[in-house]
Amino acid sequence: MKDKKFIPAPLYNRIKKLVPICCVDIIIKTDRGVLLGRRANHPERGSIWFVGGKVNYFESLDEAAIRKAKQETGLDVALKGIVDVCTTTWVKGEKRHTINVTYLAVKKGGRLKDDGQHSEFVLLKKIDPKLPPYVKRLLARSGVFSKVKIALKPPSGKQFDL
Repeated sequence: MKDKKFIPAPLYNRIKKLVPICCVDIIIKTDRGVLLGRRANHPERGSIWFVGGKVNYFESLDEAAIRKAKQETGLDVALKGIVDVCTTTWVKGEKRHTINVTYLAVKKGGRLKDDGQHSEFVLLKKIDPKLPPYVKRLLARSGVFSKVKIALKPPSGKQFDL
């Protein structure tokens, strides 16, 4: 979408308290491991988490995943498929409710850089038992560390304008 219009922060903060927010999470596979970040912001500040964030108005899910990967890591990615669709709720601190579409992606170019969303990046070679349950479950579901190929729903690349 060329003409991006952002919701003013006070209105967006009010909306977040009234309706779930649609987000994307991206599991980025590189030749050195799976790239995750230690969150610098709430919710889950300090936790190892996926790259990702909210879907913008008139943006497809695929476009959002590619944009968030580039924005947060500096990497260009190719989407390999949808791992899962989950609802997450945070009830401690600032309450949040999100609907997350998790993608598996592979790095195809770019240079790793941080936009301030993460205090550090982490490359995983296996699922660490200390990871948050949500992250462990989606990494396992993705099959990224498995020798067995997992059937993923391919990214659609489609947006239906009705």
